[in-house]
Amino acid sequence: MVVMAAKSEKNRLFQSLVVCLGLLLASVQAYGKGAYFPQLTVVTESFPPYNYQVKGEPQGMSVEVLQAVLQELDYPRQKYDLQFMPWVRAYRKALNQPNVLIFSIARIPEREELFHWVGEIAPYRTSIYKLRQNPIRITSLDDAKSYEVGVSQQDVIYTYLRSEGFAHLDVIGSDLLNIRKLKHQRIPLIAYDEAAFNFAMRSDANPNDFEQVLSIKPLSGSLYMAFSEGSDQELIEQFEAALKRIKADGRYQKILQRYFDQVNVSDRDVATRAGTD
Repeated sequence: MVVMAAKSEKNRLFQSLVVCLGLLLASVQAYGKGAYFPQLTVVTESFPPYNYQVKGEPQGMSVEVLQAVLQELDYPRQKYDLQFMPWVRAYRKALNQPNVLIFSIARIPEREELFHWVGEIAPYRTSIYKLRQNPIRITSLDDAKSYEVGVSQQDVIYTYLRSEGFAHLDVIGSDLLNIRKLKHQRIPLIAYDEAAFNFAMRSDANPNDFEQVLSIKPLSGSLYMAFSEGSDQELIEQFEAALKRIKADGRYQKILQRYFDQVNVSDRDVATRAGTD
């Protein structure tokens, strides 16, 4: 009886050890996928096809990448707040508050030290457009400097063109308004993301009315998600790791293939911007 009791006690101890090891393993796995969940603010603008809303629901290629990362981390919905706002407000919030994630943001030297760069989430290409009926000829950035060029307030295109000496930038707060101004001959040129331009053509204008005259290669590369300065380092590392995992298992590529089958983005080779990974 004493021997049987001892064996029974050993069995209970062994079972308890197995349970404890199982719980420990589950805890380690959960930690690896994102068990640390500080309150997070996510900010972006309406910039289709990358990020936009339909009846209040977030949509777009970059939004789907973000959602895949959050799902990979098992990030609780009540622990993050996704906010759409004008780019100037989103950018200011990311500059001044900790634990703010901003997307889709271009990575340029002027911004390099301002954010913690999580990784690339979408390819993009930028071009200059004119009305097809307009006889002006643009073959270089120097040619375009002679004309008024429509750009959006404080976005990467505005920052880059200003640094290149463009003195006639028509700066407004809405990307779509630039297309309308070009359509009605209020400005001769606009600088615009190619995928966003083609997406806008579905509902806002006839694509045959416009001509893509010049690709801006230094503004062609990738859009990123990035954390504000002062954000939790553990949180940043978890997002970096989760983004790498969804790229490694093919989820990221499936998202891109779906969107770039839908928009007419040119296949020509473009130079990656300085400052990208």
